[in-house]
Amino acid sequence: MKNKIIPVIDLFAGPGGLAEGFSQYKDKNGWHVFRTLLSIEMEESAHMTLALRSYVHKFIQSNRPIPEVYYDFIEKGKILNKTDLITFLNQSKEGIEALNEAHRLTLGKDNQVIDDLIEEKLSTAETKEWVLIGGPPCQAYSIAGRVRNKTVSGYVPENDKRQYLYEEYLRIIAKFKPTVFVMENVKGLLSASLKGKSVFKKIIQDLELPEYAIDPCIQGGIRYRLFSLSKEIDSDSKPQDYIVKSEFFGIPQKRHRVIILGVREDIQKTPATLKSRKQVNVSHVLQDLIPLVSRISRKGLAEGSKNSFSISNIVSSLPTLSYSDLPLKSNITEKDFNLIRNEIHAIGGGDERNIPRKVNDGKSSFLKSWYHDFKLKGPLNHIPRSHMLGDLHRYLYASCFAKITQRSPSINEFPICLLPNHKNIKKNGQTKNFTDRFKVQLATTPSSTITSHIAKDGHYYIHFDPTQCRSLTVREAARLQTFPDNYFFCGNTTQQYHQVGNAVPPYLAYQVAGVIYDTIIADLDK
Repeated sequence: MKNKIIPVIDLFAGPGGLAEGFSQYKDKNGWHVFRTLLSIEMEESAHMTLALRSYVHKFIQSNRPIPEVYYDFIEKGKILNKTDLITFLNQSKEGIEALNEAHRLTLGKDNQVIDDLIEEKLSTAETKEWVLIGGPPCQAYSIAGRVRNKTVSGYVPENDKRQYLYEEYLRIIAKFKPTVFVMENVKGLLSASLKGKSVFKKIIQDLELPEYAIDPCIQGGIRYRLFSLSKEIDSDSKPQDYIVKSEFFGIPQKRHRVIILGVREDIQKTPATLKSRKQVNVSHVLQDLIPLVSRISRKGLAEGSKNSFSISNIVSSLPTLSYSDLPLKSNITEKDFNLIRNEIHAIGGGDERNIPRKVNDGKSSFLKSWYHDFKLKGPLNHIPRSHMLGDLHRYLYASCFAKITQRSPSINEFPICLLPNHKNIKKNGQTKNFTDRFKVQLATTPSSTITSHIAKDGHYYIHFDPTQCRSLTVREAARLQTFPDNYFFCGNTTQQYHQVGNAVPPYLAYQVAGVIYDTIIADLDK
C-alpha cells in the first residue's frame, strides 16, 4: 500500500492523544501513513484543542514547517474564547480543513449527523481500508468512579448512561465495518459488572459479532478477531491479558489501560504485540523545563500577607519539625527524619526559579525528536497553580522525604503539625483511608497514572524537586503523557488538566499505529 493514505476516524476523541500518535507515524520511506478524516468530541474545550491540533497536522503530515502565525497565536497565553479560535482557523485553508475534521458532537444524541459525516469522509478516501479509534468515557467503569458512585444517594449502575456508551462505538463498527479498530478503556472495566454479569465479557462478545450484538435477528454478520497488544491471546487467556502497562513501552508513566485491537475476519494477518522499550523516568522528561515555585493562594493567608513565590519564605514559615512530633505508627527512622529536616533548611536560602537546566542523562535525543520544538519561545501551559500555605508545607516535606528515602511518605509519616484538617485523618495521624493522600512523583521511576483527578488539587502529583515545592503543571503532566511541546491545550487550567488526564499517551498510540501498519495494512494491496 505504498504512498496510500489510510483513513482514521476518532470517536470520543478527547484532546486527540490517540490520533496524535497515528498522525505522527511514518513508514520506512518517511511517508505519513495515517490521516484523521474525522474526530468527534462533545466537551467544548477538548474540541477546541482537537481542532487546533488538526490544523497543526496539516503541516506536519505534508512535511511543511508549522507557520509562525500558529506560534504567535498560542503564545498569547490561555485560549479561552472559542470565537477567537474559529476566527484564527478560518483565516487559512488548513484551518478550514481542521474545522471540517474536528466536530463537537455527542454520540447517542447526534447519531444521524455523525453517520452522515463518516459516510461522506469514507466516500472520499482513496482506499477502502480504514481504522476506527476511540475510548468511550470510562468514569462509570473506573474503580475510583465506582467508589464515588456508592456515596451518591439513589445511584443505580444500570441507569448510568455512561455504562452503555461503548454501544455507540459498537454501533459504528457494525454499520461501517472498519478494517481495524482500537478501543481503549480503564482497567476497572475488567472488574465492572451490571446485573451480576461481567461488563468486559459482554463487550468482548459484542465486539466479535457487532452486527448480531446490535440486532440479534442478523445471522452471519461481520466478525472480528480480537487481539491484545501486550500478550498473545488464546483459549486460556484472561481478561487481564488485554492490559497494556505503558511503562514497559517507553512511556514515563505507570498507566495501565485495557486496549482491544479488532481485526475484520477477512484480513488474515495476525498483528504483532508491542515491543518493549527502555524505561523512561520522570526526571528524564521534566528536568529541562523551567523551574517554577507555586504561588500561595489567598485562602488561609493572614491579612496583609504577600502572595510570594519565594521558596525561602515557604521554608521560614514552616512549623518547627521534631521527630517526637511524628505519629506513633510512623515507619521513618530518626536518622532519616533528621536528613529530611536538614534538606528542607538547606534549600531555604535561595530561590532557583527560572534557571534553565540542561538534559544530559542520555535521553536528550528522545526529548529532541519527540517533544521539543525549538521555535517555541518557552513552554506552553506551564504555569504553577496556587496552593494554600499549609499544603505547600506538606509538599515541601513530602518532596524532601522522597529525595532522602526514594519513596513517597504515607500520611502517618508526616509530623502531626503538618497533618491536614481532614475528617478521615485523626490528630495522631491514624487513618484507614487516604494513606497516600500526598504523593510525590519520584524522579527515578515512571510516574503514577495521570488521571483527570489532577484537575482538583494536585496532592497526588507533587513535583520531585523540593526547590519547586508545588504540584505538576499542565505541561509537566502532558510531558508524562508524551504530548509534544507544541501541543497547546485550550480552555481554563482545570479543563486543560482534565484533557491531559483523560488522554491516551500519543507515543503509545504511535507504537500501536506501527503495529497496525506493519503487520496488517502494509501488504494488503500487494
